[in-house]
Amino acid sequence: MRVIPKEYLEEVSYYHYGLGKHMINWLQKIAFPFEEYELMHGPEVLDYQEGQEDLDYQEDTYDDLPECPQVLLIVDVQEEFNKCIGFDCQAFLRYLKKCSKHGTEFHIVYDQLGDEPGMFRSLGPTYYAKSYGADPHMGVIDKETGEHLDSSEMEEDVLYHDPEARLDIFWSSGHEYQHVYPDMVELISNIKGKNITVAGGAANECLRDIMHWLNMNNVQYKMSWTFVYG
Repeated sequence: MRVIPKEYLEEVSYYHYGLGKHMINWLQKIAFPFEEYELMHGPEVLDYQEGQEDLDYQEDTYDDLPECPQVLLIVDVQEEFNKCIGFDCQAFLRYLKKCSKHGTEFHIVYDQLGDEPGMFRSLGPTYYAKSYGADPHMGVIDKETGEHLDSSEMEEDVLYHDPEARLDIFWSSGHEYQHVYPDMVELISNIKGKNITVAGGAANECLRDIMHWLNMNNVQYKMSWTFVYG
């Protein structure tokens, strides 16, 4: 096993890893196996030093972690939310590694405005953009009935069209007006009918938006509450 030099540990925890400054403590305690860094960021990111002694390392059996699904849908786990993430980040990384060995498909959902979908790239994920907007001032059109309604009449888990934005839209208690981009339609087509687990957050915001979108499209899924924050 390669040894990550000490100077990189701070860089990994504070910048590349982006899951909270508190992680520096356990990173230093476990000396952070190179394989887990590679899992998150790719073998090309870190230049490790040759000639150092290998760490004593016992192969992880992952027996304490949840079973792996066919599809793991990760919502908004990224650097800017490091103060909000309350689950065990080390366990989450081990879970990702377990699922990677299991052959799980990884799909990352992020906000189109402001978010940078760079995490977990070595897992070979597909990234999907989502976006929420302001109150549709021109009202909305019920996609099923064609009725023109005021935005205040919108109901959860019903698909409407926003003529102002020229996009479909639904109401979610997470961010109220959630626009449906082609990425979200593609997401449904890629995962429907598979064994799906959803993780991430925040529970009452972006994660709730995605749960509503899955429900609207009759997608069966399970929540990994162990790895939900907010």
